[in-house]
Amino acid sequence: MLFLVFYLAAVVAVVNAIIPLPCANVEDLRARECCPTPDYLGQNAGPCGSKLPESRGSCKAIEIPESEYNSSEKDVRKKWPIQYFKFTCVCNETFGGVDCGECSYAYNDNTTECTTKTLFPRLPVSEMSSNDWRVYHNALRSIKGSPARYMVATSPFSDDPQVVNDSLVQPTTYDLFVWLHHFVAKDNDITLNTDDFTDYAHEGTGFPTWHRLFLLWLEREIQIEISDHTFRLPYWDWTQPSQRESIFTRDKLGEHLNGEVVGDLFTNWETHCWEDITGKSYPIPICDPTVSSGETLRRCPCDTFCKKDNPNWPSEADVNDALAVKTYDDKPYDRYVPSRDNSFRNFMEGFVVNPDDCGSDPLCSIGKVNITRKLHNSVHILLGVGDVKDPPPFEYQGVMACVAASPNDPVFINHHANIDCILEKWLWENPNTPYPQCYKIRQGHRGNDYIVPFIPLYTHEDMFKTADNFGYECSTGSSYPLQLHAYNSIIIGMTAASVGLIMHVL
Repeated sequence: MLFLVFYLAAVVAVVNAIIPLPCANVEDLRARECCPTPDYLGQNAGPCGSKLPESRGSCKAIEIPESEYNSSEKDVRKKWPIQYFKFTCVCNETFGGVDCGECSYAYNDNTTECTTKTLFPRLPVSEMSSNDWRVYHNALRSIKGSPARYMVATSPFSDDPQVVNDSLVQPTTYDLFVWLHHFVAKDNDITLNTDDFTDYAHEGTGFPTWHRLFLLWLEREIQIEISDHTFRLPYWDWTQPSQRESIFTRDKLGEHLNGEVVGDLFTNWETHCWEDITGKSYPIPICDPTVSSGETLRRCPCDTFCKKDNPNWPSEADVNDALAVKTYDDKPYDRYVPSRDNSFRNFMEGFVVNPDDCGSDPLCSIGKVNITRKLHNSVHILLGVGDVKDPPPFEYQGVMACVAASPNDPVFINHHANIDCILEKWLWENPNTPYPQCYKIRQGHRGNDYIVPFIPLYTHEDMFKTADNFGYECSTGSSYPLQLHAYNSIIIGMTAASVGLIMHVL
């Protein structure tokens, strides 16, 4: 449930908006309100299911203090979402969705009442059976070809909702998944001025929490598409040598000996939002998610990177070193945190600063330090470039090294699900750690910022909780076994009221 608008030029504004299907009409666009009635509950249910005997939610005005905004108007993502929707549904605890007609992530019990808290494991790819792979492939194939539950506006904006409405197109769910990442990770719409640049998903405090919601969104779309509320995304534990080569086969995540990915699912897999921007003037245009980039899926040749003994792969020791960092994030809250021991987030994201390069600058300003790319970053580079020692700018051979467009490769999903498992382990080992509060955290990454560009609205603080609050956990077969399984056996199958009682006792 999403909605986005941005400007590509200072004089002629162009809109690229994602609008939930129930709100894709002139009336809602003009009212700047997205509070639909859940259709299957009947019109008497009222907006957001508010008129039912047990109200599911209500239509509320979105309020954000003006002080939260930077004075710059060059990047309209900074004002997400009140420029576009001033009213949205706010669902009660167990309900979710743009109209509160769905269950929340934690109470997705395959009923309309949403009374039972559920918990299902995300499996490591090493534990997937042939049937698991068949189900997973069918799910990806389905969302790659099925229309999304959202519309995208693609024409010039003239303050006339009719113009926006007439320009709506409907991408597939998977191509929309790619588009969302491209939108938040692309360079600033108007300028390359580094003072104005903000990546809303990377190089900041919100990197783990943004991607957690991103995967939850995709997981829910797949659950609805295949009618299976138990479906969970598998993760790829690349610290295990046996998992590095074994998944790159035709019947799993595709073979790519010559760079082009082929296999049961991935032969002729179309990419979107992936283009060579070298030498192009700015702003970089946002892509149309219904138009192919003209490239099929590519990765760096396997004989270059995926050998078990490649020393550039992140190891269990690297992960343990990251988990040993007890501070979640620290100044300057970007990739230039001066010591890897000061920021779990930065270490996990893969920016490791060499302290010897900092000189007299305690915050290691841009351009003054060398950064070693580890963990999350090194996997993207290995699959897209082949050698993490190559200094940027990289010569891309595979889409995984192109940050904004990297979700084109489905291995992105399994890679980031593994990063989420590392976050999960850290959250359990550091209970009650608050999300950082500091005015120096860049906009879009602050704890109370709404995560661009999702509706229903979630903040980074909302996502900074253990995964059982969202209906999943990392399987005990992983390298990150969690100490919550006795707790799990209590929770599964209990009602919302009894869970509250148990949690109070615990």
